[in-house]
Amino acid sequence: MEWKYPLTTYVYRRLSRPLAARLARTRITPNQVTWIGGTVGMAGAVLVALQQFYLAVALLFISGILDCTDGDLARAKDQVTRYGAYLDHMMDRWVDGALVVALVLTNFENLWLVGLLAMMGTYMATAPRTKAEAEGVSCLVGLATRDLRMLIWWVGLLLLQPYSLLLLLALLGLITSIHRTHHSLGQLRTAEAEGGAA
Repeated sequence: MEWKYPLTTYVYRRLSRPLAARLARTRITPNQVTWIGGTVGMAGAVLVALQQFYLAVALLFISGILDCTDGDLARAKDQVTRYGAYLDHMMDRWVDGALVVALVLTNFENLWLVGLLAMMGTYMATAPRTKAEAEGVSCLVGLATRDLRMLIWWVGLLLLQPYSLLLLLALLGLITSIHRTHHSLGQLRTAEAEGGAA
């Protein structure tokens, strides 16, 4: 079982691939799908702020499908680009941040601190992998993949447990950041040693 990417493997891809196959016969571009998916995700964050949690989860589900569709469409149309990958990455970060802010706004007095920690955890989980890949090393480790973080959002919103949701994001983000940083430093140290030996 693919535990790191359960939503992508068992849910999103089963819907995104047929959708991408249909879109491949149109003039719609992968980047347009990315923008639409990001907009739907931001709309989900607005619904979180309005405490319409069930509707928010529905929009986050659609956004997740579109987040996979853009890549599937890019491959189907042979339009895979660095521009598209960057846009997709940044759109995900905007949605991630908007969701935390939106949830904190529903009960600022009780959620501001754990929300701040969740924001730090979310971005610190992502930063080591992004920097490692920029330095040319692989960093495919860590618990808090975006898939698992979104699953936490689904469950936390549906069970009406905002504090637990944010606390779990904070803890998993911290653990993942430490794991990925340690792994990446090891990879870089090995690469530099091998380069020096050569």
